[in-house]
Amino acid sequence: MQVADSRIPFVPPPAHSLAERLGPGHHAHRLERHRSRKSIALERRNLLQHAGRFLPVNRLVEWGLRATGLYKSARQEFVQPRLVHLEHRCPRWPADLDGLRILHLTDLHADIAPDLVAAVVEGVRGVECDLCVITGDFRNDYDTPQELVLRLNREILAALPQPVYGTLGNHDELELAEPLEATGLIRLLMNEHVVLPFRGRRFTLAGIDDTFFYETGDLAKALDGAPPAEECPRILLQHGPDLKVSREADAAEVAFSPCGHTHGGQLCLPGGRAIVAIDDLPRRVIAGGWREGEMVGYTSRGTGGCRVPARINCPGEITLHTLRPA
Repeated sequence: MQVADSRIPFVPPPAHSLAERLGPGHHAHRLERHRSRKSIALERRNLLQHAGRFLPVNRLVEWGLRATGLYKSARQEFVQPRLVHLEHRCPRWPADLDGLRILHLTDLHADIAPDLVAAVVEGVRGVECDLCVITGDFRNDYDTPQELVLRLNREILAALPQPVYGTLGNHDELELAEPLEATGLIRLLMNEHVVLPFRGRRFTLAGIDDTFFYETGDLAKALDGAPPAEECPRILLQHGPDLKVSREADAAEVAFSPCGHTHGGQLCLPGGRAIVAIDDLPRRVIAGGWREGEMVGYTSRGTGGCRVPARINCPGEITLHTLRPA
């Protein structure tokens, strides 16, 4: 698939190690957090095996949906992500970059429901944009073999308009980064930025690592060496709508920040209100557009979902953002 009228290039990953790209301190912290997560998961499995009185959340949710007769429709909604077209009026977006089109996917969790992959591939068919971004959570379950996770994501990446830039999410171990980039179909921004040309001008695309579980996102590092915002408008990719990061991004004169992580609640009451609270985030950033100062943000409801392959009153989305000056 070709990108219509796009001159935005694919900037390949640098030759530096992941530790250098992420930041040595962040790299060590991420690996330690991952080791901790695995040990916690093992302890939970032992409790399940020996005590027999704890049940995984995903099983409880699935059983509840089946018991209420909602599972079939919730499963159907899950595998039907919709293409959403949005225009954003951004105070910091200049008139000579008017109309930049960004195709946004997030929270693929590709291994939770392989039949979702075909739906995503069909959903992006024929979409015209200037670049594509994926804001993390390529995988769902740590027990899924990495080869399967990569194969499923490669199917999606191969169908996307190029270039594709992205970030890792709280479900993505660091060991996934290099194999993803080795496909040649995506460049991850690991507390990094690239400067991209568009219509005779340039803009900065920055990306930070996950701040929700790994706590290794670093906006200052991501923007280190970037041109001034007044010369080169800024877009920030973050996995989720972290309020601290968003305040920092507004202070750094970021114009637009697409993200995900929340899945919009995934299981919602009529009207879209999430049944379960999500990381103590305020409702205004759980789904859809929001503002932090002069920065425009958008939280996608997610292309996939986690825990159980089901959605209620919260359809998944593939989002086509068009940036306009305010």
